[in-house]
Amino acid sequence: MSKIIDLYDKTNGCAIFDFDGTLIDSYTNRYKSHVKVCEVFLNYLNELGCEINKTKIIDIILKVEIEMTEKRNYDKEKWWQKVLYLYTGKSIKENKINDKASLAYWNTVDENSIIYPGTIKMLQTLKKNNILLGLLSDTDGYNGMKLKRIKNSGLSEYFESIVVSGEDTVEVKPHKQPFLKISKLIGIEPEKCIYIGDNPNADITGAKEIGMKTILIKSSYFQNSKTIIPDFILQRGNFTEIYKLIIDLLCAKN
Repeated sequence: MSKIIDLYDKTNGCAIFDFDGTLIDSYTNRYKSHVKVCEVFLNYLNELGCEINKTKIIDIILKVEIEMTEKRNYDKEKWWQKVLYLYTGKSIKENKINDKASLAYWNTVDENSIIYPGTIKMLQTLKKNNILLGLLSDTDGYNGMKLKRIKNSGLSEYFESIVVSGEDTVEVKPHKQPFLKISKLIGIEPEKCIYIGDNPNADITGAKEIGMKTILIKSSYFQNSKTIIPDFILQRGNFTEIYKLIIDLLCAKN
């Protein structure tokens, strides 16, 4: 999933970003997606003769979301099957309900996501400093949805290449394959790339394994790891500090 690009005569390297939690806030209002999925399940559960407890359903959706995300399992069909099993005690496979729930979940995320303040200025400043930009983000578990959300955000125009791992690659982060894929598409050696993300478990290991520098943006949604150490850790709110650091790291080599 690469744009046709004209490489600068002299590039200062490449900054590659994660999407959710790094460039856009798609987490603060995530509970709204849980409510929408609950609404999708209500009629179906009524038809099964189940007692309805909305609070319990939403709590189970959140529990499954946390568990599956930690396991790097993005298959939403499996998410919803587990939700229904935990609620009803029965193994239920209902593709139409699963599909409807997935669309409700991601469309609600998309509608309620907000670009972090300073993001666009940061991307524009990096490009003015001859730094190529890439975007590497894991699949949403619903084919084509992640790219749709990236385009809807209005940020896709800033990137030379976009890779959705798990769709454009077999493996998802933190496997090194997606990181190798995007550096190859952009045409920059990994050693001249910096990867910026907010999840220490997904965003750091694969990038470091192939020689990329790494910047972790501290997040309230992910615990810092004692075993996975990024090169730099920065606070969420200060994008000025982030792009100044990227420029210092890449431009100092040229």
